[in-house]
Amino acid sequence: MSEWFDDEEVPCQNPGCVGDGTAIWRGSDRKRGKDAPEQCYECYLANKNQEDETIDCPNCEEEYPYKAKSIVWHRRNVGEWETPELCRFCSEHPEYKMKELSCQNKACTNTFKYGPRWQKKIADRGQEDPVLCEDCREANKAQQPVTITCEACEMKFTYSRNSVISWKRSDGWWEDHPVLCKPCFKDPDRVKRLKKEKEKEEKQKRQKELELQFAPRVGYYLLEKGKGKFEYDVDSETYEVNSNPTDFDVITDPSIYACIPDPNGTAIDHITADRHDWNGAAGTNDGTAILEDYVLPIVESTNPTEVIQCTTGRRWVKYEDETGTFVLIQRNEYSSNPPYRVYNSYPMGPDDAAECVISGRWTLDK
Repeated sequence: MSEWFDDEEVPCQNPGCVGDGTAIWRGSDRKRGKDAPEQCYECYLANKNQEDETIDCPNCEEEYPYKAKSIVWHRRNVGEWETPELCRFCSEHPEYKMKELSCQNKACTNTFKYGPRWQKKIADRGQEDPVLCEDCREANKAQQPVTITCEACEMKFTYSRNSVISWKRSDGWWEDHPVLCKPCFKDPDRVKRLKKEKEKEEKQKRQKELELQFAPRVGYYLLEKGKGKFEYDVDSETYEVNSNPTDFDVITDPSIYACIPDPNGTAIDHITADRHDWNGAAGTNDGTAILEDYVLPIVESTNPTEVIQCTTGRRWVKYEDETGTFVLIQRNEYSSNPPYRVYNSYPMGPDDAAECVISGRWTLDK
C-alpha cells in the first residue's frame, strides 16, 4: 500500500509577501518529490499580473517607467513594493536638483531648465554649466559668416561666425550691429574721415558733370560706371565715345510710316506713343515734325562727336547726346528700296544710354 502525504504549510520566501506569509506544499507534489513552493499563491498571482508603472518625477520633471520585472524582483529580494515618488536616477543622485537658468545672450530674455541628468553629464565631463537657451544654442550651431558692404568705406567685409556669436553674447542681436567693417567699427574717426572724403569726391563729381558739354556725357558715364571696360573706347579728357556712325538710307516720308502696321497701330503711332513723352522733350507730339526735326537728322549724321552708333541684335542704335534722342533702325521688311526704316525713337537720358552699353544690350560700332 502506497504512503500517504498530507498537505504542509511552508513559509512564503518573498520578503514583500502580499498574502498571509504561508504557502501550501501539496501532498501530491511531496509524493512526486517536488520542492516546496517559494511563494504563496497570492504572491504568484500578484507577480503574474503585475504591469509596468509610470511616474512623473517631481525632481527632473520627466516620466519614468518602472518595469513589471523590476517590481517582481523587488518583492522577491527586497520587500513590499511601494511606488516611489522619484525616478531611479534622482533617487540615486539626490545632490542634483532641477535648476532654471537665464540665457546669457544680452538681448535674449529666455529661461531654460537645467535637469539633473544634464548636470551630471556636464560634471562628469568637467565642463561649466550652460549659459545659453536652446534657441540660442541652435542658432549658434547654424550660424554662418556674414558679409556686409561697409556704409563708411563701401568695401565688402566678412565677419566670421565666431565674431557674430560673440557680438550676440555681449552686445545684442546681430541685426542691430552697425553696417560697418571691423576697421571702421573700431575706429569712429576713420568713419568720419571716409565720410568727408566721400562727400568731397561726390561734390567734385557733380561739379565735373555740370561742367561737361552735352556731347561727351555718355562717355563720362561709361568711364565712371563701366569698371574699366571702356577705357579704350572713351577719351578720358574729352569724353568722346569711339564709334563709327554711318548714314542709313531709310524711309523718309512720314505718310509711309503712317501706313506701316504696328502693335501700337502704325509705325508713326509707335514713335509718338504717350509713354515716349515727346511733348516734354520737343514740345510737340506731331509725328511729321518729330521725324523731320529730330529723328532723320540723327539717322543721316556720320559725325562721331555728335552721334554714337551701336548694334542691338539685328538692329542699329544711333544716339545723340545734345538732344538726348535715341533712334532704333532696322531693315525695311516691306521693300528693298530704301533698305532701312526707323523702327522706334524717343528721348533718353545719357546715363540710361550708357547703362544700355554697360549691360551689353548695345554694342559700340567701331
